[in-house]
Amino acid sequence: MASEKTTCASLYTIKTQFFSVILIKDLKFQDDEGHFIFETLEEQADLLNMTVSSILCQQFPPSLSYQQCFVKAILKKCEENNFEICDELYESYTMLIGRSNEVSEVCYKTYFISPDECITLQESTQMISHGTTGLCTWQAAKYLTEWAIENKQILKDKHVLELGSGLGLTGLVISKFCCPSTYTFTDCHENVLRTLRKNVTLNTVQESSSENDYCNKQKCGKTENDDNSYCEFSDTDGSITRIKHLDWEEFTEQEVKDLGSDVILASDVVYDDRLLEPLVKVLSSLLSSSSSVAYVSSTIRNDTTFSKFLDVLDTKSICWQEVKNVPTPVFYYNKDVAIKLLKLSSQ
Repeated sequence: MASEKTTCASLYTIKTQFFSVILIKDLKFQDDEGHFIFETLEEQADLLNMTVSSILCQQFPPSLSYQQCFVKAILKKCEENNFEICDELYESYTMLIGRSNEVSEVCYKTYFISPDECITLQESTQMISHGTTGLCTWQAAKYLTEWAIENKQILKDKHVLELGSGLGLTGLVISKFCCPSTYTFTDCHENVLRTLRKNVTLNTVQESSSENDYCNKQKCGKTENDDNSYCEFSDTDGSITRIKHLDWEEFTEQEVKDLGSDVILASDVVYDDRLLEPLVKVLSSLLSSSSSVAYVSSTIRNDTTFSKFLDVLDTKSICWQEVKNVPTPVFYYNKDVAIKLLKLSSQ
């Protein structure tokens, strides 16, 4: 049997994996010594209380199908290893299966940066939803976020702009931990912007301790049906978070100039040959100031597409260099997939 300290650490690992909805096959049900973390009735109850039975799961639940698979996997492991199974585990599984007719297009994923700090995102249950891939969080965004956590000095007191922000993981973590002066999320898809606004509100307003705090933090004031082209949140520390519609194919130079960014960030934006020219065009405009710099994180799914991106950067006279220092892992994702981080600047 594992020590109490080891069991607590392993339970925390499973908690973070469960709420970030990693593949069931990748869940770490055993500690470093090979002991299962739910060998006793008490451990099983603790595991349930930290996951499917927790307040966090009630407020911001992972998809129902994921919860069902999670509890089913625990039951299967218990049966295979002849562990006595607590009543709460059976009851939890029965309750979840009883809800199988419930249908939802959205779920929540909660990403823990530390035991006391996390970011919760509303995401789509489908990889492609409403004609966009922007309603899910991808590997390169997690990689860029890990890099940002280790390089806070690059972002501190800076005007930061993100291209193709998606659901907002990178920007929310940077806003919370890296102290930028302003952070501007941008995207062009209406449904992405709507969900992004929900996620920014969820992770900022939620922390307010009084009605006055709420008024200071939430300056957007938009309703579900309002235009999503611009939204601004101001915090009590003076920092400002903005959400803005930006179409790479239809932007104006004045629009980009008004953004006034020191650091430009982007992740998983190099995937479609048709968008490479517009992407580099907007990057070129944003980098027109000699002091501006960009960091682009890319999952290398297609070597040809990535090579074309580099060629287009060269034609626009944008300097690029690969940032090879691999950041300390914080999130769970496939580390075997090639991810490259480029630093861009004007010549």
